[in-house]
Amino acid sequence: MKVALIAGLLAVLLAPSLARCAPMGSPAGNAGKENYAVTVEYETQKKTIGEDESSSWRWLTRLAWGPVDDIDLYARIGAANFKVDAEGGGTFNGDASGAYGLGVRYARFVSEKHDLLFFGDFQYLGFASKGEMRVDKYDDFSGRYTEVWSNKYWWGEYQLSLLMSWQRSIWIPYAGLGLTWIQGKVDRVLHIDTGGDPYFVGRSSEEFSEQMIPEFVFGMDFPLKGTAKFSWELRYGGDEVSYFMGLNELWR
Repeated sequence: MKVALIAGLLAVLLAPSLARCAPMGSPAGNAGKENYAVTVEYETQKKTIGEDESSSWRWLTRLAWGPVDDIDLYARIGAANFKVDAEGGGTFNGDASGAYGLGVRYARFVSEKHDLLFFGDFQYLGFASKGEMRVDKYDDFSGRYTEVWSNKYWWGEYQLSLLMSWQRSIWIPYAGLGLTWIQGKVDRVLHIDTGGDPYFVGRSSEEFSEQMIPEFVFGMDFPLKGTAKFSWELRYGGDEVSYFMGLNELWR
């Protein structure tokens, strides 16, 4: 499946004349030359990192500015939280923390007669999350005890998306392919709790990454009053579904 998805993505790259995230937001249009646009976003992202299942929720504001008609540069700032279901047992629930990102977007009509817009987007989002994970254990020597892990994750996410949208007056559907890269690090401190005061065992640090995760992307925009649009988007890859919702171009 991954080979087919990557081949399809390369085909779009090599033949844009046939074809305008995290979730990436509305492809309805760019801010325009020397204009700006403000978007409010909510999104989730689910990924398998090694043997662990991770998920995060993000609340973000995006400020986009168009240096030229077809290109937007944008920044994203807000908050994120992070959860990991560890393969060896236990669940990490991180505290909400600041999130930030940058991106660039390209949009151009490939067929104004048929209202078809080619859309390309590349973005980065990063955040850190700190919290605790407790894992109950038992052995014949110690009996019942609890591993208490104090973890801090650094998460970096890169997304490339290539889409086509159909520019209709009432609704604007779009679809295409995406690739996601994950890079990060986790610092761990382990204490053992046997019912009294927990005692220190050790600390460790580990880097993690997932490269070139292919995804199908499908979304839809609904124009509202003025320039505003309500948007939602689904991304499917690796048997996992992430989604996005946003109010786009509230001010422009």
